[in-house]
Amino acid sequence: MYAKLLRFDVGFGRPQLAEQIAAETRAAMTRYPGFDSMQLLADYLGGRYMLITYWTSERHLYDFSYSAEARQLEQTIETWLEGVPFVGTYQVMALAE
Repeated sequence: MYAKLLRFDVGFGRPQLAEQIAAETRAAMTRYPGFDSMQLLADYLGGRYMLITYWTSERHLYDFSYSAEARQLEQTIETWLEGVPFVGTYQVMALAE
C-alpha cells in the first residue's frame, strides 16, 4: 500500500475550507482504480491540516498523480491555501507486533 500526504495551511477559523478541500480530493480520487481511503488531520487553532490518501499500488497512485484531473485539482486547491503546501509519497509499512 502507498500513501500520499498533503500538508497545507488555510488559516485560523476556516475548517470548512479544509473539509471542502478533502471532499473535492476524495471526489477526484474515487474515480480512479486503486484508491483505498483518506484521512484528514486537523490543527484547528493553527489552521494547519494534513490530508493522507491511501492507494493499493504505486502504479495506481502514479496514474492518478499524473492525470489531467489531478492537475486541475491542484490548481483549484492552490488558490485556497496560505503558503506553499508540502506533498510527499510514502510506502506504508506493516510493522510486526
